[in-house]
Amino acid sequence: MKSEAERQYQRHWSKTEKGRASRRSWENRNRGRIRGYYERYKAEGKTYAYCVVREALERSKVLRQPCEVCGDKNAHGHHDDYAKPLELRWLCPIHHKELHRLMNGMLPEPPPFLSKEEVTVLKKTILKPFSEEEQDFFIRRCIRGRLDPFSQQVHATKRRTKNKSTGEYEVKMAIVTGIGGFTAIADRTGNYDGCIVSWAGPDEEWKPQWLNEETYPAAARCEVHHKRRKLPEVAIARWSGFVQQQWNKQTNRWEIGEFWADKPDYMLAKCAKAHALRGAFPDELGGMYITEELEHLNEELDGAELDSDENKIAENREKEKKVKIPGAKVVESKGERPSPAEALEPAFPEDRIPERPKAPAFSEQLQKDFPPAPPQPPPEPPPQPQDDNIDLGGIGPADAPPPEPRWKNYVIRGITNKMFKNRTIGSLSEGERQIIEEQWLPALHEQWERATQEQKDEKPLFEEMLEFYKQAKPY
Repeated sequence: MKSEAERQYQRHWSKTEKGRASRRSWENRNRGRIRGYYERYKAEGKTYAYCVVREALERSKVLRQPCEVCGDKNAHGHHDDYAKPLELRWLCPIHHKELHRLMNGMLPEPPPFLSKEEVTVLKKTILKPFSEEEQDFFIRRCIRGRLDPFSQQVHATKRRTKNKSTGEYEVKMAIVTGIGGFTAIADRTGNYDGCIVSWAGPDEEWKPQWLNEETYPAAARCEVHHKRRKLPEVAIARWSGFVQQQWNKQTNRWEIGEFWADKPDYMLAKCAKAHALRGAFPDELGGMYITEELEHLNEELDGAELDSDENKIAENREKEKKVKIPGAKVVESKGERPSPAEALEPAFPEDRIPERPKAPAFSEQLQKDFPPAPPQPPPEPPPQPQDDNIDLGGIGPADAPPPEPRWKNYVIRGITNKMFKNRTIGSLSEGERQIIEEQWLPALHEQWERATQEQKDEKPLFEEMLEFYKQAKPY
């Protein structure tokens, strides 16, 4: 395969007079071959598809994407169906040739992601409690996301949901994966451009890192950048909505889980990142959740994860409905039958576990540990100067001219352009002020890290000058 330098030299040589002459000579010698290619491409619809793609690229209706296999930017467009010219697959030259060789039967088909033996093992072990439709759905999701269930990258769990029409509880499957699996799936698309995570406390100020060990973060925000979108996908995870709590039998109270108490910023950031990735890549990650989100799914799936004892009671009742013993008399009990959860409730009220609080008690504990400061009395007004009744000839404080702004006589040194350098800000004309507002200040915002100290010092002065001229002038 030719290197990039060889391809660049060939492109340059083809534009020279010798290159054009060589091209014309080759076309004259191979007219029949070229005509055969044209007729075959025309019959297959290739010529029309190529023209449509070329025009779409020139008008920016279609953007050239990196290779979907290796991410190489030097990618070619491949049509699976020439009747749909704008449905392209972008492949580098190496993988493009491999695909054509595979289509022509020159290469063996790659092995499936999950073999038939592995699928059989999954259905007999991990997916045994689920129905056949749910098993097929889980396997298809693993193949599409290329997640290995044997290495715990993804697993399925049962959720109990209430049917609003019948009022009975039904079992529902939820696919759970790790945050690393989410990132891997998003990165394989070639459109994942990183993310930015920030945290906020009770003061509602977003910070790029959380270093306060005395309090928990109130919320975490994640911005996932998509290469084909102008704006990032933003998701916010609140502490009260995602924190997991456990019942402590010794203290008889709900307490925050061990991982959430030790790493509150990391756990909350995982929930925000998973939610943002799911919004940025809905086709690849739709319907998939991480373990930390399961507590929050009670509202979305209208149910909680099935307990092992509750699961046994529900399965036994389903078997009772199907099994029929000949000659046996069915004795119906009076009243409504308790649900599996109600059947497991303890008999004595003191042994019952209270409902899980919606919000953790750390906010109340925070107010106890750090009570607000008592209100301070208002400061005493300063003594007013006594009027000595001296006539100053009509000149008083109200008649005195306002002081000149600090920027008026400031000498510009941060802008190297001759039009502005070593001039005072007050001497700028209306057109020059417009250049500062529309060109220089936006460029300074974009390149703030590379700006000099003089440019950073002059920025508030220019903003005060622009705000001054937008208001009524006092003189």
